[in-house]
Amino acid sequence: GIATIEVRGINWRIDHCQFTNPTSSKSVGINANGTNVTISPVGLVDHCIFNNCKVLINGMGNFNTQNSQWASNLGLGTSDAIYIEDCTFNYDGRGNCVDTNRAGKYVFRYNTVIDSEVMTHSLQAANERGTRKWEIYNNNFIGTGKIWAPFFVRGGTGVIFNNTVSGQWTQKNIILDNVRSCSFSADENIALSGRCDGNHAADGNAAGKS
Repeated sequence: GIATIEVRGINWRIDHCQFTNPTSSKSVGINANGTNVTISPVGLVDHCIFNNCKVLINGMGNFNTQNSQWASNLGLGTSDAIYIEDCTFNYDGRGNCVDTNRAGKYVFRYNTVIDSEVMTHSLQAANERGTRKWEIYNNNFIGTGKIWAPFFVRGGTGVIFNNTVSGQWTQKNIILDNVRSCSFSADENIALSGRCDGNHAADGNAAGKS
C-alpha cells in the first residue's frame, strides 16, 4: 500500500509520531526507499507508535546496485542501516511490522511488538536480490494466538538475540526460509541470482573459490 511517509537518502530521523491504519488491509507507515536513488537508505525511526501498519525498507533499485550492497562489507553494528528502536507496534495479526528486500538493511531493537512478526524478505523477482543484513535484539514480542511466529527470516545475514517472546504463537520460534537454497520450482524467481551454491559472481564468488 501507499506509505504515510516515504523517505530517501541518509542521516534522517522520524521520531515521536503515531501511525494508524483504520482499514482491514495491510498498510505501510514508513517506507525507507532507495530504489530510485544511488544510495542505500540510512536513518533512524524511534519513539513512534504503529497501529496496524509497518516499516518497509527497500534497499536499491536494480540487480547491479543490489549486488554492490551484497559485495560490500556486512558492517554489523555500524550505522549503515535503518535503525528502528523504542517503538511500539500494535497489531491484530495481519502480518509483519517490519520488512525489507532489495538489499535493504535494518536494526530492530528495544521495541514492543504485539501480534506481529519481524521479517527479512528473500528476492521477490528474477532480477532482484533479497535482504542484505538484519540485527534484531532486546525486543519484547507479545502474542495472543493471532500470528504464526515472531521471527521470519528469508534472506541476508544477521543476528537475533536477547529478545523476550511471551503469550500464544503458532510457532514460538525463529522461522528460516532460504529460498535460493531450498526452492526448486521454476516459479520461485531465482533466475539471475541462481542457486546459492558458491558458483555465482553476484554473490562475490570466484572460480575455484566458494
